[in-house]
Amino acid sequence: GSGKSTTLAALIDLVNRTLVRTVPVRDYPSFLALSADGTALFVLHNGWDAISAIDTLTLAVEAIPIGIEPDVITSAPRFVVR
Repeated sequence: GSGKSTTLAALIDLVNRTLVRTVPVRDYPSFLALSADGTALFVLHNGWDAISAIDTLTLAVEAIPIGIEPDVITSAPRFVVR
């Protein structure tokens, strides 16, 4: 394979119920958490020892290694609960 993800997060216009854009993320997303200030959406992935952080303004995606395979993510600042 190319090593590129085929899993996408979708940005939806809730007023018009339309797809605005998709953003590639790692495979097997299972939980989402929005930062308290709304600037980042964190995506937990089953089977990975990292989470994806999506900048809600630019939609840039950054993988954040956390060293464990998390089971749950919460919107509490700076915490990933296992």
